[in-house]
Amino acid sequence: MTSAAVWLERLEAGRAAYFRNDRTPIEDLDLRLREAATWCARRSASALRTFEVMPLPASRRDSVDDVVHDRRAHLGVQAQLGRPAGRLLLYYPDANLCCGAAQAETHGFFDVFNCPPRDTWVGLFEDPEANEAEATQLLSWVPEALMDVVGKGIWVNPEECIVWFEESSSSLLRVFRETPLRTWLTTPPSTRADP
Repeated sequence: MTSAAVWLERLEAGRAAYFRNDRTPIEDLDLRLREAATWCARRSASALRTFEVMPLPASRRDSVDDVVHDRRAHLGVQAQLGRPAGRLLLYYPDANLCCGAAQAETHGFFDVFNCPPRDTWVGLFEDPEANEAEATQLLSWVPEALMDVVGKGIWVNPEECIVWFEESSSSLLRVFRETPLRTWLTTPPSTRADP
């Protein structure tokens, strides 16, 4: 296993290995990214909190794994090949102030807790190199059609608990840069500039 794959396993500590079904950690994350992108592409912007992928109330990790599992079951083998247009988003739930500004600015893409809709969730990671407020990280997919509105939500979020993944300091970014996952990275203009 490569050092990036070992690091990814460390960042996903606590995630059951049986979810991978003989895939490497990198292959599994790539599949989860493609599944989230495919799922989101089939829904309107207002339909990204569907009951088809409703997690049971449990731990954060179990909730995210429930969404991934349910989405995979509904999609079957229909995950899109290649990288669709869109962008990755990182949410730090422990840095959240629940101010509601991002929710209002995005007309409900983010909820009052600044959490992205569950249909967009890709994985939950624990970054041992991050400060306490940013250690827990939820990676989500934002379809291209929603990038502008999500960027406005990021802009008005005072605590910066939602950031574009490429602009974060997450250790997970290292895994993407050192593996074929790099194709999921984009370098558009910063969202912290005046919209």
